[in-house]
Amino acid sequence: MRLQNYRMVPITICPSMVLRTAWGARNAVNRIPMEFTPVPYIVIHHGMVPITICPSMVLRTAWGARNAVNRIPMEFTPVPYIVIHHGSIMTSCNNKVRCSELMRIYQDMHMEKQNWHDIGYSFAIGEDGNVYEGSGWSMRGSHTSNYNSQSIGILMMGNFEKKLPNDAALKALNLLISCGVRLGLIYEDYHIVGHNQTQPTNRLTPCPGEALYEYLKRMPRWIEQPIPFVYQE
Repeated sequence: MRLQNYRMVPITICPSMVLRTAWGARNAVNRIPMEFTPVPYIVIHHGMVPITICPSMVLRTAWGARNAVNRIPMEFTPVPYIVIHHGSIMTSCNNKVRCSELMRIYQDMHMEKQNWHDIGYSFAIGEDGNVYEGSGWSMRGSHTSNYNSQSIGILMMGNFEKKLPNDAALKALNLLISCGVRLGLIYEDYHIVGHNQTQPTNRLTPCPGEALYEYLKRMPRWIEQPIPFVYQE
């Protein structure tokens, strides 16, 4: 059998490549084969989001996440709300090892005691200045009743009833929000609220803590009376 148009390509002419598994890619929803091979065009892009506007991110694989039982795509993108929480575990963390341990504790607690499909938060932020990926941008969390399908839920790891998170954590929070807006995953005219604002009066929660809540109230996109788009969760 004679092979047509078969050419051996020396490895030295190809650049070093980081494969999808190595940079932590999620599984694609669908993969469509190319219709033209070889291709007649090459289109060059430059990055839409400067790296400096996004905080340091510790992905699920890096903090040792379990596989989610189920992953439900967000119904609203970009999301109109950001909901801020503080930890039901009172301990804060200031290094990757301890913050990763807390993430695993939260995930175990949510999946085993709450019977949720995964860790409840979209992201968590430690006082090491890192953002830890939970359900992420595109998958629905379980952090706030009636808002899960239309918000990003961010946990500030620690108890912030009497004190604020440190400067590194607050900087990471603001960078994460700016990053989400630039990526088109958070609505430009988003609203930020505390978890306590989303609860019925008979289920008031102290979350996200009085000190952190007062900080949120000074943020330009804070809203006093949030109203979810749908009441279906």
